[in-house]
Amino acid sequence: MLPNKKKIRRGVLVRVLGHPFTVWPVVFAAGSGMFAMFSHDPALPVFTAIFALLVGTGTAGYNLLFRTEKMVQETMTSLQSAQQKMLVQRLDDLRYRLSQDHDERDERALDDLRVLASAFQGEDSILSQLDLSIAVDIRKGVNRLFEQCVQALEGTLRNQILISKLSVEAAAPLREQRERVIEQVQSAVRELGNILAGAQKLAARRAASDGSAQAIASEADELRRSLELAESVEARMRTLDGSNQYDEYLRS
Repeated sequence: MLPNKKKIRRGVLVRVLGHPFTVWPVVFAAGSGMFAMFSHDPALPVFTAIFALLVGTGTAGYNLLFRTEKMVQETMTSLQSAQQKMLVQRLDDLRYRLSQDHDERDERALDDLRVLASAFQGEDSILSQLDLSIAVDIRKGVNRLFEQCVQALEGTLRNQILISKLSVEAAAPLREQRERVIEQVQSAVRELGNILAGAQKLAARRAASDGSAQAIASEADELRRSLELAESVEARMRTLDGSNQYDEYLRS
């Protein structure tokens, strides 16, 4: 997932203003200016302050004019790394909590989701062997489906708290809903597997010397149909999200 533009702009600004050759000259200029206020001969401190201020602002201006692209890339890399660490921590925590419910299906589904999703990430992933347009569509679809599955599994844990406070009869509908959610997550895992298999077939077809344009187009169409099926699974999962019921119960 790419960081939003606001975070990127803020990160670039922090890098520009926080650069040592920007910060220290400005600090030195401020100190020289204060010294000039109490000096009998303020000419030299004032000159020093002006020179230091010009160095600091000049460095900031140079970075903005000539190093913007590099600083944007560095900022994006840093933000993506932070996002990835937060995601790994979130998924590890979810995996641990799922393992406490004495039902292996949910944590097994999460493990499968993580393995399949990782196959679409990175510069050397299967998507790097496909046309940019279809690679972008696949990445967006996979990311949306993965996030929806994770939210659905988190919702089952929240519902477990609610179920534990209800009688067997009252909790029955929520148990049934949990079963439907797990089934949909398992279905999503299968669709991700189909998408990965389709992407591999398309990449192999493109790499083959005898791969005709018609055959490649056919594989691409099949892959897009898999994406459409994955989107339908994602839509069904949104309708099964039990987090709203849980929140309403806590507010009551």
